[in-house]
Amino acid sequence: MTAVSFGRGVATYLRGTAELWTVGHPGAEFWNLDPEYRVRWNTSGCMLADTELLTHLPNNLAVRWMVDPLRTDGGCLTGPLPHTPAGP
Repeated sequence: MTAVSFGRGVATYLRGTAELWTVGHPGAEFWNLDPEYRVRWNTSGCMLADTELLTHLPNNLAVRWMVDPLRTDGGCLTGPLPHTPAGP
């Protein structure tokens, strides 16, 4: 399950549909892009199934691993975030 989740994170990044996974009910700012990795968030809901560590963590590590060294956008917004002032 862990290898599949890691592979899914890599595959979704390469397709430009990468998401970071979390648990819990989404808040008002949930639908914004992650300001550091510039990918969308997704939630498995507010019910814990005790498998999140085996699914969410490998996916998130894969996405962060792909985005960080490459510093690309993961298929999302390429300009400044709406709440971020434009650069010089």
